[in-house]
Amino acid sequence: MTWLGLTSAISVWRVEARGGAWARDLQCRNFGRRVRARGCSNYCYTGSPFTWSRNHPTEGRIHIRLDKALATPAWNSLFRGASVHHIPMSTSNHSMLAVYLPTGRPHHSPHHRPFRFEAMWLRDPRCAEVVKEAWLEGLCKPNGSQITNCLDSCKARLSSWNKNEFGHVGRQIARLEKELQVLEQNPLHNFEHIQEVRKALNCWLDAENTMWHQQAKHMWITNGDKNTTFFHQKTSNRKQRNFINGHTDDSGVWHDDDQNMERIILDYFSDIFHSNGFIDTTAIVEAVQPVVTKSMNNFLCQPFQEVEVHKALKQMYPKKSPSPMKMGFDSKWITLMMQCVTSVTYSIRLNGKPHGRITPTRGLRQGDPISPFLFLFCAEGLSSLLQQATSAGSLKGVAASPQGPWISHLFFADDSIIFCQATKEECNHLEHILETYEHASSQKINREKTSLFFSRNTPQDLQEELKERFGAEVIKQHETYLGLPSLVGRSKKNTFRTLKERLDNKLSEWKEKMLSQADKEILIKAIAQVIPTYTMSVFKLPDTLCDEMTSMVWAFWWGQSNERK
Repeated sequence: MTWLGLTSAISVWRVEARGGAWARDLQCRNFGRRVRARGCSNYCYTGSPFTWSRNHPTEGRIHIRLDKALATPAWNSLFRGASVHHIPMSTSNHSMLAVYLPTGRPHHSPHHRPFRFEAMWLRDPRCAEVVKEAWLEGLCKPNGSQITNCLDSCKARLSSWNKNEFGHVGRQIARLEKELQVLEQNPLHNFEHIQEVRKALNCWLDAENTMWHQQAKHMWITNGDKNTTFFHQKTSNRKQRNFINGHTDDSGVWHDDDQNMERIILDYFSDIFHSNGFIDTTAIVEAVQPVVTKSMNNFLCQPFQEVEVHKALKQMYPKKSPSPMKMGFDSKWITLMMQCVTSVTYSIRLNGKPHGRITPTRGLRQGDPISPFLFLFCAEGLSSLLQQATSAGSLKGVAASPQGPWISHLFFADDSIIFCQATKEECNHLEHILETYEHASSQKINREKTSLFFSRNTPQDLQEELKERFGAEVIKQHETYLGLPSLVGRSKKNTFRTLKERLDNKLSEWKEKMLSQADKEILIKAIAQVIPTYTMSVFKLPDTLCDEMTSMVWAFWWGQSNERK
């Protein structure tokens, strides 16, 4: 069935609201189940995130995404490029939903697809030979880095082999199906030939399944699973979701042509990765204490071994591409790390097409496994400044008990919690520390994601003053840190409601009509049942919440047909 529906559905996605009370859970579950049962997807939109608003006497201003567009997979396949726009109305508190269908004009010019190693190539024994020949060719090149030359040679050889010898999967399947149909008209005389064609056709069907499996990016699926329709649908949905129709520039002007979108995006990222010049790291360097011993440096500076490289490669997913001196690191190791950081260049991929070339002068290499560790070295500077201030008595921190240790900060990756007394003096010292770290590291505090929490005995006027100084909002009751609620109120069910919403979102993404019972079992065991595990390791969840989540999983397992409830 092919259809597109525009609906007012306040009870479907409760998280898309600001202010007001939640919709009833029964409405949410029933409507959401019917949407999932028909394989419908929620259309991405352009415009305001909310479509309805009003003033409430006790809740203040309420904003909700009340109106939505739902489409079947058949509609999405038939009208690729269709978009939904939220258009505000001057005479109504509802926004108008406008569906724009593709005009058929070449909105975006065709482009050469970037090189990607296809997992289906590994099914052909010739692939390994092509890689070996290309690698030897790269080693013989006199100029440039050997590893770069080898990779470039492999890219060129595999692209040529795929085009001239391996062939297009869809065309190969169509050719073999047509040939098999002709041979089946006289099966007695063509029995052996029919068996050969069937064998070849099955190989190409497996290759097609592997191709869509790789593009679907579903890591929970094993190599033995075959569900080409499911993989194709997930790939199409992700491509539609990631497609950029247009962009707004700094002046608020909307642009939907490739040239202007490329200019806006390149200017933005070029500014992010561009250094502002000399930075003073003296204060941070003086606060950091050496922690790396001589034996550690000897181990780090050892030549790389083949076993180490092989182990690191095997730890990667099969279908995925893969001031320190003050702390005591050897200069040889520092030089090696800086080569990893400074040798990178970026291109911006706009709707699948690479654009531009950015050579960063600051920031860490994106996606590199070593980048998180280098970020921790930078965060050590901020930690050292806070420890130095605590030792000097400028910051006091908090203690969990009268005899417990005083804690000034907790860090996890780029998330930080800093504790201090709610006094102007300590806040002045904290503000100075943050400014010092900003100037030395070129990192900036994200004020939109920064929140403040005060104890109950903090005067309201002092709270307002500190709020204005730090430019942050006061934390609410159910804010989270590292995925866990920082405060648990009287209603645990409301506190841990996000677990149920995450599970509902996952179930909504999975098209149950395209999945076998075996696939559903893998999804439930590998993903659905794991969602609450992290929270349950810290908190005891209410029994009613556990029962509701179990009911949602049951409904997904049995499906929505009347015969199987």
